[in-house]
Amino acid sequence: MSRTTPVRIVVVVVAALTLAACARKLDTAERVADAFVDAYYVEVDHAGALRLAEGPAADRLRSETALAAEGRPRGSERPTEQTSRVYLEKAGVRDGPQGRVLVTYKLRIQPEGGPPFFRGAIVSTEKRPAGWRVVYFEETDAAPPHP
Repeated sequence: MSRTTPVRIVVVVVAALTLAACARKLDTAERVADAFVDAYYVEVDHAGALRLAEGPAADRLRSETALAAEGRPRGSERPTEQTSRVYLEKAGVRDGPQGRVLVTYKLRIQPEGGPPFFRGAIVSTEKRPAGWRVVYFEETDAAPPHP
């Protein structure tokens, strides 16, 4: 047995445990919705959001990604530097139609150098063979929170 074999075994075990821990984190509709809004709204990571989506939600993400690519300079993989920060607060979780779970969020978007504005987000999740997935999402107008 070479000296590198124990190191390889440790690396494989750590990687397997990490993957298992990540898989467990996304075992509920609410956790999948939370991960989705974090990827989509906060991190602006369409690829990460797409991994959690199916159906109309995935179609919307693919469409937005294609539109963004058209406006991006050639050879650039990522959108231009984000100039806003997004803060979110979970507003509610409820059962929806056809076994779906609807999770709602309050978003506060803080553009650099400008006043904040507010939106709501509704994320619809559904249990699929691969686990819980986001199947639909939309933004709504939202009034600013009361002090």
